[in-house]
Amino acid sequence: MEPQAFEQTTVNGRPALLVSAAGQTAVYWVVDQPGWVTIRGLTPEQNVHRQIVDHTAVQVSGTDRASVLRIARSTTVGPKPQGPADLPAVLAGINAAGRAAFDGASGAGMLAAVTDPTLIRPALDRALAARPEQVRQIRLVTLYESLGDLVFLSDTELVATWVTVTRPGEQLHPNSRNAELRFVETADGWKVTRSSFCLVMMTTVPGCPRFP
Repeated sequence: MEPQAFEQTTVNGRPALLVSAAGQTAVYWVVDQPGWVTIRGLTPEQNVHRQIVDHTAVQVSGTDRASVLRIARSTTVGPKPQGPADLPAVLAGINAAGRAAFDGASGAGMLAAVTDPTLIRPALDRALAARPEQVRQIRLVTLYESLGDLVFLSDTELVATWVTVTRPGEQLHPNSRNAELRFVETADGWKVTRSSFCLVMMTTVPGCPRFP
């Protein structure tokens, strides 16, 4: 495993941490906006506690240090959006999209629930030809456990932060999660973004293009 490199820096005058590993870079910092921390038990039977705090953690990820810092330093973090008015419709949409996007048995049909499918198709076709059983065993187990696991960025965009997608041979702790998924509402309904789909699938679908 490639070691991580850490660097102290600043984002708009605030202390920040740069983390680099495996060709990816992320920068983390906090802002003085109310946010939530989640405290989870060691087993599914234990309660999930959410507590409001006086700051919000922010992360920007990318392929190189300069781009990540440029984006981070141009970012303005405002109050948390209220979310959509028709929440049941949104939940139905993201549940359908999440399960379709990680229904390995459907093969290339998964891409109907993902943005930019034509950019992903070549890598997925190669994976289906080289390791069809591994791809076809992919499935979504959990998208969220409570509404607190969904972060609404606007009425048409959200992040599910407590997701489980199983991969062949993977053994997960009963209360563990291994992914985050970003969803956007399009003219064809809710879809998983190419970036988050490829991040989850990067070991099963090598070359899945996370970034433009």
